[in-house]
Amino acid sequence: MSRMNVGSLVLLFACTDYDLNQQEKPGPGADADTGEFVPAEDTSVDTADTGDSGLVIDEDTGEPDPEVATESVYINSGSTLYGYDPTTNTATTIGVFKDGGVTVSDMTDIAIDLSGHMYGIAYTEVYQINPTTAVVTDLGAIRDNCNALTFVSDGTLVAACDSGVITIDTTTLKSNKLGGTAYTSSGDIIGLPDGMLYWSVQGGASDDLVQVNPTNGQSTLLGSIGTSGVYALGYANGALYGFTSANKVIVIDSTTGRTTSTDKLSGTWWGATTNPVLW
Repeated sequence: MSRMNVGSLVLLFACTDYDLNQQEKPGPGADADTGEFVPAEDTSVDTADTGDSGLVIDEDTGEPDPEVATESVYINSGSTLYGYDPTTNTATTIGVFKDGGVTVSDMTDIAIDLSGHMYGIAYTEVYQINPTTAVVTDLGAIRDNCNALTFVSDGTLVAACDSGVITIDTTTLKSNKLGGTAYTSSGDIIGLPDGMLYWSVQGGASDDLVQVNPTNGQSTLLGSIGTSGVYALGYANGALYGFTSANKVIVIDSTTGRTTSTDKLSGTWWGATTNPVLW
């Protein structure tokens, strides 16, 4: 459904009967990557949670399990995964999304579950992603066409798709409609500490912010964000952040939807996620 300047982030994180491929979100290959990424060998074994740090540690090596996310923030273009450091406001390339050596160039969004495992969606295809190497495993396809992904606090995977906001079973890929059929997703949906989902939707000249109740799917239009192409959403220090297709990071008032500040961030962002393991 590249890098710089936003304050401390902890990113979290979605449409109607509409073809997402026709939206403004860049199409496959729009964000070209230079250089070739060679994924590191996955040497993970049985793991155990350390408890104090929240990280899962390889019992043999004593190192963090490469299958478990360790960065506090991740962002992505259509084909590349980055770790984002909110302290230095820098994005570090982790790698190109590779499925059996083949580049996945249309990863519309990413999300991390409560165990630190990363998932991604490329419109209809669902992937599990190694957050250390960006190597992906294709889990299969769903019937919906989606451009936004997030986990809610109970571990449920939520996506924004042509059919509206849905939930997805990560084991069976069975999906169920949640709501939001009155809106067209701009590109991301995020869960905040108040237990609600916040969704950037198309609203004409600029995107709007919509609140969605994850229990019953009821949606409420909060207001205009004031900019379009808000493809990624994040949350930190009580503030809601948006990453746009026009090299910007914005702070959004989650009660009104209004943008309260704007900064530059080089790149065209398709998605973002927080890491609940480090909350």
